[in-house]
Amino acid sequence: MSKPFNQTALALELDGAPADPRLARLVSEVLVRQELAAPALAEVSFTLIEPRELDGLAIGRGLALRVGSDRVPLFEGEISALTYDYGSAGVPLLRVRAYDKLQRLRRNFRPRAIESQSAADLAAALAGEIGVGSDCQGRPEPRDTLIQHEQSDFDLLTDLAEESGLYPVLRDGTLVLTGLDGFGDQVGLRFGGELLSFEASLSNDRNVRGTVGAGWNPSSAAAFVETVTTSRQDALEARDVAANEGTGGYRQRLNRLGERAADIAGVAAADLDRGVARSTAAKGEATGDPRLAPGRPVTVSGVADGVAGRHVITSALHRIDAARGYVTGFSTEPPTRNSRPRAPLVTLGLVTDTVDPETMGRCRVNLPALGDTLAPWLAVLIPGAGAGKGAAVFPEIGDQVLVLCPDGDPARGIVLGGLYGDKDLPRGFSNQRPRPFVLRTSGGQRLELSSVNALARLATISGSMLEFAPDNARLAAASDLVIEAPGKTITFRANLINFERG
Repeated sequence: MSKPFNQTALALELDGAPADPRLARLVSEVLVRQELAAPALAEVSFTLIEPRELDGLAIGRGLALRVGSDRVPLFEGEISALTYDYGSAGVPLLRVRAYDKLQRLRRNFRPRAIESQSAADLAAALAGEIGVGSDCQGRPEPRDTLIQHEQSDFDLLTDLAEESGLYPVLRDGTLVLTGLDGFGDQVGLRFGGELLSFEASLSNDRNVRGTVGAGWNPSSAAAFVETVTTSRQDALEARDVAANEGTGGYRQRLNRLGERAADIAGVAAADLDRGVARSTAAKGEATGDPRLAPGRPVTVSGVADGVAGRHVITSALHRIDAARGYVTGFSTEPPTRNSRPRAPLVTLGLVTDTVDPETMGRCRVNLPALGDTLAPWLAVLIPGAGAGKGAAVFPEIGDQVLVLCPDGDPARGIVLGGLYGDKDLPRGFSNQRPRPFVLRTSGGQRLELSSVNALARLATISGSMLEFAPDNARLAAASDLVIEAPGKTITFRANLINFERG
């Protein structure tokens, strides 16, 4: 049974100090929502019998909630909103909404490039900025480059962690990246005791035999195929493989981008974890317990054998009110994906470096429309590219180029080609129709093919030229000219041959 409201010891703190006891007596309801991959939310409703007693509740102030005689922490965060409600509940109310410190990351936006960091590295850096510790329940692969754009710090962390099957959550002052296998000491829940209600579904609606991940590296054009048949949960829970009877093949995560095979394997593993978690989805309600939090494993007893045993909480709702006292609802359903959409992105780039350390013909570009961030070494699209062949025309430093990001990630782009913009066109180009074909190097060497004049001209910056026109052909050398065919024959054939000194 849950405790009556008047017996549930609730303590409020403002900015780290105990609040006036009279403030706690004005509380009519407390809701604390906790989820993986989301800041915790507390909503406290106060009656407005004495509005002046609520003057200390202001946006930006620290708010902490503790329960029980031992003052166990339930929530700690900062007030972000105040809602004055006259009428909907029958009595005037002030609803105070507060988020934990992860909300600071969700409010912070900054375009930037980050080099050689994993989700664990990024979590540690962000945790330091908001004054909490960090921990990672796994070893996620590092990303060569991350480019943050139109994302909050929290969104960036969530997207990166999800690629490895991890989810951020703040527990006991530590930012933890946890998988769906959970972490921490297990909490026992017995139906008929502290477990007030419980509902669990066993399902083979989803294929959980395994996941095939297929992807490629746009920088090196390398392809990867990885198959994962073991989930994180399998190491801790006995999974009933009979649920897969009649299922053919594996789950699919195809055409993903990654630097290496391990990245694609991580995407496949994360997908299998979610599928396994959904195959035995549970929800329930228990007597109030702050330990029932996202990532916490619980052991359920007093129910059917098929659904008894270990479950991992992914979301919890702590409710304190006069009707039922303190109860905690929970669910094991994996969090809804809120990650960056995988839609292609096209943007402008400015070439800053062409000396590819791996001699793969790549270039580095600045992205002025994405916060002036610097992209990593990007491959260049070349017509006819292949082993030792192709029209190898590469951009130079200062060139404007068009960059395609197949899945919307600017750190995984491809240079499609150059853009003149307002820059000068190469000499020899004209508006005649059909337009001439002109190929000019940055050093001034030029190839011109004109359909209007039936002209073909190859010229150097020094003045040497080979030209073919309808009425004549000309070879002009601006330096000494050598015509040779060692060991072979040179034949001059014409009606008249003139040799002139000049």
